[in-house]
Parts: sequence; structure tokens; C-alpha cells
Amino acid sequence: MKNRFVAAILAFFFGSFGVHKFYLGRNTTGILYLCFCWTGLPWLLSMIDIFSLLITDDRTFDLRYNAEYLYGLNGPIATHERIIESTPVASAPKESAKSKAAQIKELKELMVQGAIDEDEFERLKADILKS
Repeated sequence: MKNRFVAAILAFFFGSFGVHKFYLGRNTTGILYLCFCWTGLPWLLSMIDIFSLLITDDRTFDLRYNAEYLYGLNGPIATHERIIESTPVASAPKESAKSKAAQIKELKELMVQGAIDEDEFERLKADILKS
């Protein structure tokens, strides 16, 4: 499981080479950092990444980087539909309005945290209301 403090330390010491991006499973971004390491831009971006990693709360970090471990999902970046499906909802019956409201509330939290965008939120919300 990935740790955000380890990622921040890697960004501090080796951020110009994108080591923290490779650690987090963002290999394409890591390669870009590596290709442009001579420009100084990856160093600047890694300083921003450090602060971003340090101010991100654990739940958001886990949704972005540890979803496959926590939710048993396949692949390096799990789809949010599978996260929502595997997340237990309140003990109310599935078809009740309260259950749908709780699911929509969880989707709103994911959108606020930046885990999903607005279009994906609307699509998933429509799926919940349709069921």
C-alpha cells in the first residue's frame, strides 16, 4: 500500500526525476518528469506535489492511489463505479430513497475531493436514480 508521506519524501529528494510519480503508479507522468528533468520544470512541479501530498487527507489519497488494495479492485487505477458499488451503504434497503440519497451524497463527496469530475458525477447519479 502506498503512503503519502513516503511519496512526499521521494518528491522532495528525487522530484526532478519523477520518482514519486513512479511510486504512485503514474508512470506516464514520471516519464515526462524524467524527460524534462534538465529544464527545472519538474523540480517546480514536484515542490507543488509535495504540498499537495501533505495537505491531502488519507481518504482522498487512498481513493486515488490505494483503491485496488482497499476495495479489492483490479488495475492500478480503479474505476469509481466499482468503488461506489463495493462501498457499503447504510443498512436501509437498497431500493429506499434514503439509500439512493446516501449514494448520491457519497458521489458528491468524491466530486468535491476531486476523485471524479462533474460529468462522471452526473452519469453515476443518473444510474443510481434509474435503479
